[in-house]
Amino acid sequence: MIKKYYKKFKSWMGYNPPGALSSRGWRLFRKEYKKKAPIRFWISNDLRRKTTLPLRWKYEAIRDWIRYRTYDRYHIVKTELKPAYYDKRTIMLHVNFDMLKDFVEGELAWRDWCFDENRRKLTILERILPLNKRWSFKDPARGIKHLQWESTLDDPALPPHEQSPAQAVAATAAAAAETRLALAEGEAATGAS
Repeated sequence: MIKKYYKKFKSWMGYNPPGALSSRGWRLFRKEYKKKAPIRFWISNDLRRKTTLPLRWKYEAIRDWIRYRTYDRYHIVKTELKPAYYDKRTIMLHVNFDMLKDFVEGELAWRDWCFDENRRKLTILERILPLNKRWSFKDPARGIKHLQWESTLDDPALPPHEQSPAQAVAATAAAAAETRLALAEGEAATGAS
């Protein structure tokens, strides 16, 4: 009952718009609406745009300014190097490989998990649990699996709309770099012991 009255009120606030018009017809309708019911026109068209949204954007900007300088510090890249002096070349190498590792183990693994067909077979709890761990989600095996899938996108046996040679080349390069990184970490671990 209330929904019915709300729909009538909303239609009245919108000056009882017709079902369909041409673009010229809508332009004339808006002109007539603005002329014959200026208060309703202002409330339904300009109020939100001129008052609510600027206030919201201002407070979101303040919130984001605090957020990105305190706890969501996305502009800071960690090198995972032990505290000591390192030349810029070493720092750049470690930063780039750490970012690649985070991308493969986090972002690509998450993408693979989201589009996995076997996920539908999981229980509701198993499906929802990783959603709580979205930002700390790490799964190196899934990330590598996703890269291997991406590297097959240049296969001529695929239909043309499913092929993406550029993506396949980039994925192959990323997989090779991830493999080199894993080998280097393995050598460092055996050398340290």
